[in-house]
Amino acid sequence: MPSTHKKEKPWDTEDIDKWKIDKFTPEDNVGGTFLEESSFATLFPKYREQYLRGAWPFITKSLEKIGIACTLDLVEGSMTVKTTRKTYDPAAILNARDLIKLLARSVPAPQAVRILEDDVACDVIKIRNLVRNKERFVKRRQRILGPNGSTLKALELLTECYILVQGNTVAAMGSYKGLKTVRRVVEDTMANIHPIYAIKELMIKKELAKDPELVNENWDRFLPHFKKRSLSKRRVPYKVTDKTKKVYTPFPPPQEKSKVDLQIESGEYFLGKQARERKTREGREAKMKAKQEERRKDRIKEFVPPAEDGAKPKKRKREGGEGKEKKKKKKREHGEINNSLESKLCVYTNASFGDGRGISIFTTPKIAEEFAALPPFQDPASMQDVNTNSGAWYTQELPGKGIGMLAKKQLKFRDRVTTYTPALLAHHEQELSTLEREKYFRIAVSQLPDATRDNCLQLATIYGDPRIRIQDIVKANTFQLHIGGQNHLAVFPETSRLNHACAPK
Repeated sequence: MPSTHKKEKPWDTEDIDKWKIDKFTPEDNVGGTFLEESSFATLFPKYREQYLRGAWPFITKSLEKIGIACTLDLVEGSMTVKTTRKTYDPAAILNARDLIKLLARSVPAPQAVRILEDDVACDVIKIRNLVRNKERFVKRRQRILGPNGSTLKALELLTECYILVQGNTVAAMGSYKGLKTVRRVVEDTMANIHPIYAIKELMIKKELAKDPELVNENWDRFLPHFKKRSLSKRRVPYKVTDKTKKVYTPFPPPQEKSKVDLQIESGEYFLGKQARERKTREGREAKMKAKQEERRKDRIKEFVPPAEDGAKPKKRKREGGEGKEKKKKKKREHGEINNSLESKLCVYTNASFGDGRGISIFTTPKIAEEFAALPPFQDPASMQDVNTNSGAWYTQELPGKGIGMLAKKQLKFRDRVTTYTPALLAHHEQELSTLEREKYFRIAVSQLPDATRDNCLQLATIYGDPRIRIQDIVKANTFQLHIGGQNHLAVFPETSRLNHACAPK
């Protein structure tokens, strides 16, 4: 039979668009109604029930235009579409099938209805089975979305498709060419190829398509070529042991003892359930105590004075032929020159201040003069109603918190609770060593009246080290005051009881 493919076709002209899809009208269906009823059904998740119930009238109205009937079964959780006697387009039932499939994948109804148009297709890409590890799957799925959905928006603009990432699937709607691109990008992303490479390639292709001279040419020379960087998959052992130093022996190593063998050796295997639990608890408590002791030693290290440079060992001298030895003692003044302040630090105590309450100040002479010029030191009458109990509070031993301050009555705004002067004021310097500072603090506290001194020494501590007891009390109960342009630490014995109410039960 002679070939006919080269024969002239007068109806085939250049002005015909061979890719154009003509709309199917009822006049095109010359066969009449269908002989058999076609139907499709799909299940939907529970969380889509409320949305579908509200959007179902809109879906029913859209399907009636093409002669398709639809049913929403809330008991079974399914959607069904089927042909009727008014259906004229054979492909309408396939579009309706895609519609309910998109609705089940959380596509909004106004967007899903566009699938009924002839030039719109859909593709539901299953991505969960492409990656085995769950954490890795979540990270790669997030790459499709990008930061604040920027990557997904870029893909939608370049492919002219609607894309929705939901659960284990990616639903896309658009032209066939765009859907093919979307599937390739999504599968590459799940194969650990970042979508930014595909976006760059699509942007270049979109610009090249605008140039009429390059439309029909090969674009490979314009597209970027990314090198695949794959690391070596050889596993490196965590510990590499040098076997050359070991003496060869034909005997295998001894078998490791099992957990039961170890329990038999220690005697734990023969203990009862309660005894075994008690032993485990005692071991855990012993570890806790050891850790607490280590932490306590670490805290005490902050108060250990550093070794002074240039310190020479003391030498003993014999005098007058007698066997007596006398030590040379270097007397230190009550205060020493402070490098940063360029002044001495001295202890000043007024035992009669505040009607016998007393006050000790460890500061420079200049600041001490400013203190002495204040009205409370010049006129005792200015201290009226100060250092007296307001009657609004009392102290009591609280379980696990020490001595705390409790209210005697219902307190209101602006009620006075305490009005006391500090018992100890100390300059907040950093020059003295810990033990030197402790010496001056002890002198300041020892010169206070007995009652005030006892109140100070009864305050709570943090570390419990007797070598630095006064500094420990100051650290736990101090208030900072700015006096004479310098920071000072103030200890108020009565007000310090408020510290123990910071975490009431």
